[in-house]
Amino acid sequence: MIKKQIEKRNSLILAYLELANDRLFLKLPEEDQQKVIKEAIKVGEEMAAFVTDKYGSSDPRKIAQALGVRVYGSEEGGKNQVSQYFSKNEEIVIYRRPFERLSQEIGSPELGDKFLKFMVGRSLFFHLEKKFLGDLAKKFVFRVFKLGPFEKKRAINDVHKVSAQAFVRSLLEIEFSPEVFDYLTYVLFTRHLN
Repeated sequence: MIKKQIEKRNSLILAYLELANDRLFLKLPEEDQQKVIKEAIKVGEEMAAFVTDKYGSSDPRKIAQALGVRVYGSEEGGKNQVSQYFSKNEEIVIYRRPFERLSQEIGSPELGDKFLKFMVGRSLFFHLEKKFLGDLAKKFVFRVFKLGPFEKKRAINDVHKVSAQAFVRSLLEIEFSPEVFDYLTYVLFTRHLN
């Protein structure tokens, strides 16, 4: 019970951090911020349950294969990232050099495998968003200006990243936050650039 409460709290905190640079999100009343985050997390968790049930697996590589999404490694690219989703070709590319460097930093084969599944899972969520959900940002639109009959609305663009993180956590049933891998990637690339 306590473990679930801690996981839920950590999930909310990490979602806040993911959206901390969005000026619109920061201007929203606290109740609206919480609503956005809870809904985004729910979307990710529900999508994980849906694909696990539909495809009989929680391995994002197998789910990607069942969906016809090509997952492959590449020696090219990946200067500041380890993986990338290309919607036009429905491909997930894992850039080998940065992945291998990061895997060496992790130093644990079990954690390295989770890292690979995490990278594929996060990119897979972006495919699922496009295929099943539509642009999540369009579901989180708020008014930023109103003058008489004129108003301007804006979306919270990075909300899909919150859903993607919840998707990966739920799909892989990992107790730590997938953001750990983002942090390790950041540290690896910034340290080696200096």
